[in-house]
Amino acid sequence: MTFQRVQEEINWANASVLEAQAAFKAGVGKDTFAYVVEVDPQTGNKAWKIKRVGNTPPEIPHLLRGALLDIKHSFDRMLNVAAKASNCIAFDKNYPWAETVTGFEGILKSRQSKPSTRLPENLISELRRQKPYTGPPGPPSRQNIVREIAQMANDKHSIGIIVGAHAMMVSAKIAIAFDVTRCMNTWDFVNDELIVLEVGPDAADLTTAPDVNVTIDVFFERGDQFFEVSAFRALRIFSEHAQSCLEGFKRATRS
Repeated sequence: MTFQRVQEEINWANASVLEAQAAFKAGVGKDTFAYVVEVDPQTGNKAWKIKRVGNTPPEIPHLLRGALLDIKHSFDRMLNVAAKASNCIAFDKNYPWAETVTGFEGILKSRQSKPSTRLPENLISELRRQKPYTGPPGPPSRQNIVREIAQMANDKHSIGIIVGAHAMMVSAKIAIAFDVTRCMNTWDFVNDELIVLEVGPDAADLTTAPDVNVTIDVFFERGDQFFEVSAFRALRIFSEHAQSCLEGFKRATRS
C-alpha cells in the first residue's frame, strides 16, 4: 500500500458520488413526489403531505454506500502507510476515531506505551491536527459530520440510504408554527411521506394549503433516525477531510 493507492481509493469514492448525483438528477423529478391533501376518515384530521409516488434509481444507495466505506477505509490505510514510511514496520492499528478528545488521547497514550504501536512525534502531531473525535454540540459542524459518518461506517450493515424530501413552510392561514426543515426527523420512510401540516377537524375548514418550499434529497438513515445532512454534502465533507488528512500525513513523513 502506498499514498498513491490511498489517493486512488478516495478518487474512486468521489467518482461514485458523482455517478450517484447524476443518477439522482436523471431519475428523480417532480413526478417522483407529490404534494397531496388527505383527511383521516376516523379522526377527521386534515393533513398536507409530501408523498413518494414514483420509483427512484436503485443504484443510488449502492454507489453512496460504497463511497462511504471506501473513504472510511482510506483513513486506516493512510495511517499505516505513514507509519511504514516512518520505519514503524510492526504498526498495524486502525485510525484512532474517538467520541471525545479524552478518548482520543487515551488511545494515543495506550499505543505510545508499546514499541509495536508507537509512532514518531511528527505523526502524533498530525493526528492531533486532524481531530478525529466529536466536536462541541450544536448545529452539524464539519468536524461532527466527519465523526458521525465515520461512526456510521463502522456498522456498514445498518446503513440506510433514502431518497426523501424536506420542506420549509412559508405560510399557512392557521396560526401554527411548524418547521419541517429537519425532515430527516419526521420523514416516514415506511409510508414514504412527510406530513407538512396536520390539523384537527375543527380547524380543517379554517386552514388553507400551506405554502411550502420543497427540496428532494438523499439522506442516510440509521434505524429510525435520519442523519440531518444531505448524504451528498456529508460525503463531500468526509472526502475533503480524508484528502486533508492524506496531505497532512505526506507532509509529516517528509519532515
